[in-house]
Amino acid sequence: MKIVLQGACGRMGLQVVRLAAATPDVELAAALEHPDHPLIGRDLGQVASIEPLGVAVEADAAAALERGDVVIDFSIPAAAAGLLDALEASPRPSVVAVTGLDDDLRARWAALAGRTAVLLASNLSLGAAALRLVAAHAARALADFDVEIIEAHHAGKADAPSGTALDIVSEIAAARGLDPAGATVHGRRPGEGPRRAGCIGVHAVRGGTVAGEHEVLLLGEHERLSLRHSAESREIFARGALTAARWITGQSPGLYRMDDVLGPALSP
Repeated sequence: MKIVLQGACGRMGLQVVRLAAATPDVELAAALEHPDHPLIGRDLGQVASIEPLGVAVEADAAAALERGDVVIDFSIPAAAAGLLDALEASPRPSVVAVTGLDDDLRARWAALAGRTAVLLASNLSLGAAALRLVAAHAARALADFDVEIIEAHHAGKADAPSGTALDIVSEIAAARGLDPAGATVHGRRPGEGPRRAGCIGVHAVRGGTVAGEHEVLLLGEHERLSLRHSAESREIFARGALTAARWITGQSPGLYRMDDVLGPALSP
């Protein structure tokens, strides 16, 4: 499996590099970063503090795609737009782990999925996928319980709330027949008064080096159910990315989620 990795020099990109370099059936065919990145031209292995890989960090997405079987994108929305330009000209199966995508970018990925397999995932952890689906089951079963979601990430995370938290909101809202946008309350301020019935509270915590934590609280009369997933290392996201990349290369054109990778065991 020959991978084109976008966002190769970021936190998650380097995790993928180290894991892929130690995985026999994986080849890092190309490493993409934005044109002004200071590491353009450097050997990817040296950037990742491992042995040289003979792959230089570059910015030409069109040329990089010619050398790869599948794309993994751990970049930011602005970079994802540039990659899409190249993929629309030369489609490749793609695993997209970019959070903060706007409606236009999501629509472009969806359009590309008509020509090749595309997996959109705010979180590539298998445990986080399980949390999202289990939370939806619980919210449906405990229909009169209040729902609050608390997520925590490192101080440098750009978007809030996390894409994973928003995915959990969407699943719970669907389970209860709610409109996610209308039901969501982002934090609370002084003077807001009592909790609004039927809402889904979402709270983002930022600080330190937290890799990622998500907790779903279902709060009833005199009882509380807590569902929690903690990422102890970013390596779990890299492993999920390689698992998803292997899976997506064998799929027909379409738009997929991690649920599809995991199979029917976690389906509602």
